[in-house]
Amino acid sequence: MADTPPTLDSLPSDIIHCILDCITLERPSICETRPVEYESPVPADEWYAFTRSRSGLGSLCRGSKKFSAYARPLLYRTVAIISETSLVLFYRTIAEQPTLGSSFTRFFSCHLTLTTATRKVREALQQHYPTSTQVYSFDQKSDRTPESVLTYILIRLSRLEALLLQVPILNEHQKYWTLMTNLLGTLMLQGDPETRELVEDDGGSSSSTQDDGPSSLREHWGASALIYAPIYSLLPKLHALEISSDDGNFDFRQLAPDDPSIYQDKQLLETCRHIYLHESLASPKSLHSILQHARNLETLHLSSRWEPSANASWDTSGNDEGAVSLDAALTRYGQKLRHLEVGWFKDHDHPELIGDNGRLASLPTLTKLETVSVQWVVLYGTERAALLMLLASLLPPNLVELTLIDWRWSDIHAYHDMEQFNDYRVKPHESMDGDILSYYRSKEDYRSDALSRLMHFARDSESQLSLKKVTFSCPIPWTWMTEQWWTMEVGVDLDFHFGEVKEAFAKRGVEFLVEDERY
Repeated sequence: MADTPPTLDSLPSDIIHCILDCITLERPSICETRPVEYESPVPADEWYAFTRSRSGLGSLCRGSKKFSAYARPLLYRTVAIISETSLVLFYRTIAEQPTLGSSFTRFFSCHLTLTTATRKVREALQQHYPTSTQVYSFDQKSDRTPESVLTYILIRLSRLEALLLQVPILNEHQKYWTLMTNLLGTLMLQGDPETRELVEDDGGSSSSTQDDGPSSLREHWGASALIYAPIYSLLPKLHALEISSDDGNFDFRQLAPDDPSIYQDKQLLETCRHIYLHESLASPKSLHSILQHARNLETLHLSSRWEPSANASWDTSGNDEGAVSLDAALTRYGQKLRHLEVGWFKDHDHPELIGDNGRLASLPTLTKLETVSVQWVVLYGTERAALLMLLASLLPPNLVELTLIDWRWSDIHAYHDMEQFNDYRVKPHESMDGDILSYYRSKEDYRSDALSRLMHFARDSESQLSLKKVTFSCPIPWTWMTEQWWTMEVGVDLDFHFGEVKEAFAKRGVEFLVEDERY
C-alpha cells in the first residue's frame, strides 16, 4: 500500500512554530509613517517586513486547519492600520467575527489622522462594507465617521494592551470627537507626520490654505497632549505614555480655566510608570507638571525637537523662586524614578526652570536612579562652586548606565552651522574645512578640562559601584575631531582623545563609549 502523501497538517508542531517565528509581526515603532505604496513595498521600506509577514500569516490561515490554528492568533495579535481601506476591512472583520479581536489583539496602531481621512473612509465603507448594520449609530455623511469606526473597533478589543494613535499636529484641526476608554496598558500619541512635513517645509510660517498646507502655524506647533489629558485618568491600567512631536504644553490647569485648582493636586497620571516624549517642545516646567501628576513614575524620557527657525520660549509664569523647576519636581516627586533622560538645545535665558543656577542638584539624592542621560551644562550649571565639584558627587549613587551629552548652551550656534553643513541642499566648499578646524582649535582648553573630569571619575573606584557603562555623546563632534568636509577625510578621529579614559574605566569593569550623535 502506497504511503499517504505528506500534507501541511502532517508537519510536526515544532516545525510549524519555527516557520511562524520567521514571520511573527513586530510592533511598529512610534514615529513610523505609513507606507506610500501599500501593495508593492520595497525591501528598503520600513513597512516591508511587516506587510510581508502579515501576508504570509494570512496565507497560512488559508492553507490548512492546523496552520490556521497556529497562525490566526499571531495575525490578529498585532494590528496596524496603514490605510483607510485597512481600517474598514478590520472593522468588517471585527463586526462579523468579534472574537478575533477580543481574544487575540494585544497591540493596535492607527497611522491615519482621522480628521483628514473622512472622505476616503466613507468611500471604503461603500466599497467594502455597504451592508454594514453596525454603523446605524453614526451618520456616514458625518465628518465623525472615521472616529466612530475606530471607536467601534476599540471597544471590542477587550484585551488590548497598547494603542498607538496618530493625532492632529495643529490646533486648526478639530479634536477627535470620541475618547477611547478601553483599559489600556500603553497609550501612544503620534503627531501626524504628513502635517509635520508640511510645517517643516514651510519654514515655520505660512499663509496658504489648508489644501496646500497649514494655514496658521504657531510657535509651539505640535500634537496637543493636553487635549487628550482627560482620557489618562480613564485608563486604570495605563502604565506607559509615549508621544511624538508634541507642542510642549502639559499645564493641566488649563483643562479647567475657570477653576485651575481642580487639577492642581489631582494626579491624572497616577498609574503611569513610563513616559516617553520624542521630538518634544516640553520645557523643564512641563516636566515639573508631568512629575506632579505622575508621582509613581519610573521612566522619564525627553528628546527635544530641533527648530532653528522657531522663536519658541519657555513659559515662566508662576515660577516663584524656582517653585516649578525640574529640579524641585525631582526632589519632591521623583524619588521612584529609575530612568531619567532629558536634554534641551537652549535654556531660553531661563536656567532657573531647570533648577537653581541651571543645575539638577537633586540627582545625588535620587537613590533609585539606574539610568541617566544628561548634558554637562545641567550638571554644573552657572554656579562657580559647582565647577570645583567632582563629577561623581553630582550623580546618583546607584547608577548603572550614564550618558553624558557634551553640550553647553553656547553650542547652539555651532549646532546651527553644523545643521546647515549637513543640509544636502548646501553645496560643500573648502571654506567649511577651515571653519571646522578653527572651531576644533578653539576648544583645546575645554577638551583638557573635560578629559580631566572624566579621568578622575574613571579612577574613582569608591563611587558608583554599580556602574557598568558610560557613554560620552557628542552632538557637535568637531569639538573632538577634525574632518575635511570637502573630501570627508578624517584628520583627528573622534576616539583619539579618550584612550586613557577608556583604559581607566576598563580597569573598573566599566564600558566606555564615545558616540557621534550625527549618525
